[in-house]
Amino acid sequence: MQYPLIGKKELIIGSELIPSAMIADEIGSITLTPSQTEVATQDGTFNIPNGAYDEMSATITLIVPSVRQLGKIFPNNFTKASFDYGDGEEGETGRVTFGSGECKSVLPQQIIIRNACDSNSAQDIRFPQAMIANGGEFSISLGDPISVELQVTLLPNEDGAVVWGEGSLTEATKYDVESGEYKPVSES
Repeated sequence: MQYPLIGKKELIIGSELIPSAMIADEIGSITLTPSQTEVATQDGTFNIPNGAYDEMSATITLIVPSVRQLGKIFPNNFTKASFDYGDGEEGETGRVTFGSGECKSVLPQQIIIRNACDSNSAQDIRFPQAMIANGGEFSISLGDPISVELQVTLLPNEDGAVVWGEGSLTEATKYDVESGEYKPVSES
């Protein structure tokens, strides 16, 4: 038996590709809890799935190597600096602010978890419309890198809330981060 879902993962949040080196060993979890309706009958009480969901969420754990990388995860909370440290990385520094008095809206965006070495989308896990909460659980210790556990709300739409597998059912594709869409493998 083969296990093609096993292997290094990379993550795409909106237009940001997050490489395997920034993803925790246990990337996270997906929770899909079907809603049920309780039906009381003369034969007993039964819980029957009703087609809705009580919960559709995910957690994703990322390693945070720098404030700039944290800003790529929370772009609405990041403000670039206007100076250069002289290392050619102008504007790559700045600050990420949580809990400020101003409104920080969370916009739905696509999230894709894929095998880093795959040449197609056959093993992709895609959240077509997901909202990442502005914050998360940050782990900080002397011996480990800083990590953040993101809380993700999965929004149902015409593409579903979680899609496992192919980006297209008519041709082999791979998600192209620059264009923000699945492209035929022949173009990759």
